[in-house]
Amino acid sequence: MLLLHEGHTDQQIAEQLYLGIRTVEREIGRLMELAGTRTRFSLGATASRLGWLHSPTPAVTGR
Repeated sequence: MLLLHEGHTDQQIAEQLYLGIRTVEREIGRLMELAGTRTRFSLGATASRLGWLHSPTPAVTGR
């Protein structure tokens, strides 16, 4: 979700996550359905409002 919010294309997201483009397209469609939105822009706004956007927890370094 964060990659989408940052403005990456479906292809860029697929490459970064080592997924197929169709998998990414289906997941974005599923998220849009869950959020009740019809556009990628409104999905981002709704995701932000619902608290779906967050940075990954940093790894513990053991120091």
